[in-house]
Amino acid sequence: MAQQRIIATLAIAGALVAAPAIASTPAQEPDISGVWNRYPPYPDTFSGQPDPAELQVVPPPLRAPYLAQWQAMEQRRAAADAAGKPLPTPSSQCLPEGVPGIMGAHYALQILQNPALRQVTVLAEFMSQVRRIYLDEPLPPVETINPGYFGRSVGRWEGGVLVVETAGVREDVRYEDIPHSPRCMWRSACTCGPMASLPTM
Repeated sequence: MAQQRIIATLAIAGALVAAPAIASTPAQEPDISGVWNRYPPYPDTFSGQPDPAELQVVPPPLRAPYLAQWQAMEQRRAAADAAGKPLPTPSSQCLPEGVPGIMGAHYALQILQNPALRQVTVLAEFMSQVRRIYLDEPLPPVETINPGYFGRSVGRWEGGVLVVETAGVREDVRYEDIPHSPRCMWRSACTCGPMASLPTM
């Protein structure tokens, strides 16, 4: 890769553009339903063009022993690339991206918002991935969550911002090789609008 990907805070800060206009529900919650594409888009894999500048790599803010594990894997990947024998990635193995990778929107995302069910559903074109965010529910204790590629996500609206907490992501789901504990929990915020950025939820 000409440029590596940013991993400063596990937030993918690419801008997404929705086909429909943003509306408000009767409860004054923003309606983020629609098909979203990254803007600017990722370059074609075989174009030789560099990735967007915001995807340049920086060391992630990890504590021991995770930072050393990540550094060791980066060195392994660099050595394998230099030898012409790149290591497999989840994508090359046809595995789901999981959380937070799904929110990078390498391909289109469709977001379905159902106020009656109090749920936001994220559908990814790539590998037909599905992520559900349950609104106004408490996050269960981590030890009670069955680990999965997308874990368990709960969210709430704070004005025009969707605040999402996720736990229970499988330990082998590693965004850009970042290791984590099975008890890891992510908290992130999403503000959506025309030409707005959609961080990882």
